[in-house]
Amino acid sequence: MSERGATTTTTPTPKKQSLCPKCNKNPQNPGYKLCVTCYNPSPSPSNLATGLQLVPTSSLTPNKRPGIEKQFQATIGTSVQIIEVLSVFDKDRYKVYEAYKQKLSSKNGGNPNERRWWHGSRISCTLWTNHRLCGGSSCAICGILDKGFLKSHAGAGRLGPGLYFAPHAAKSLTYTTPHQGIRCLILSKVVVGNPIKYMTDQPQLRACPSGYDSVIAEVGSSFTHAECVVWDEDAVLPAYVIFFK
Repeated sequence: MSERGATTTTTPTPKKQSLCPKCNKNPQNPGYKLCVTCYNPSPSPSNLATGLQLVPTSSLTPNKRPGIEKQFQATIGTSVQIIEVLSVFDKDRYKVYEAYKQKLSSKNGGNPNERRWWHGSRISCTLWTNHRLCGGSSCAICGILDKGFLKSHAGAGRLGPGLYFAPHAAKSLTYTTPHQGIRCLILSKVVVGNPIKYMTDQPQLRACPSGYDSVIAEVGSSFTHAECVVWDEDAVLPAYVIFFK
C-alpha cells in the first residue's frame, strides 16, 4: 500500500522496433520505412543516374570483392597487399558496351566471348582514399575512368598501337607506376569476339585483320605472357580498380 498523496510511477515498456518491410530482417532507419541498406541500395548500371560513380566494393554484395581479389592474387605472381577495390559504374558507357557486345554476339553465333582482363596504368593521386577523379593530365588512371579507353592515347606495342589487356595481372603490373607506394590495375570487361592469334610480334598492325574482332598474343616464341588487343573503344568497359602495394 502506498502512502497517502504519493504517486506511483511505472516504467514504460520499450516499443519494439519495426523491421524493414522490404528485407524483413533489418530494423527500420529512423524516420523511414526501410532499413539503411534498402533505403541506400548499392548502385548498379540499371539504376544509376548519368555520370561516373566509384564505389568501394566493401559496400556492395559481400561475395564481389573476394572474387576480384582471388583473380588478382592468382595471377599477380608476387606478394602484395591490397589496399582498396573500387567498383566502376557509368550508365552511358555501360549501354554502349552492352550494345557492342550484343552486336558481336549476333555476329559470332550468340557468343560475344566476353572476358574480364587487366590493364596497368599510371596513377598520380590518392584515388584509393577519396574516390574522386583528380583531373590531372599525368594521372592516366583518372583519365581512363573519365573518358574510357581511347585509341588516340594508345602507344606503340608489340601488336601495334591499340588497347591492351592481359589475363594475368603480372603482365599488366609491368605497365604501372606507383604513387606514394601504391599501384593500381583496372579490371575490365572485354568483348574479344572472334580473335586472331599470333605467337610472334606484329608491330605493323593498326586494326584487326578482316573477319576478326581482336588480336591475341599467345605464349610462344615471342611472348612469355598472353595479351589481347582491341581497336574498338566500345569493346571495353572498366569494371573495377584494385589498389595495392
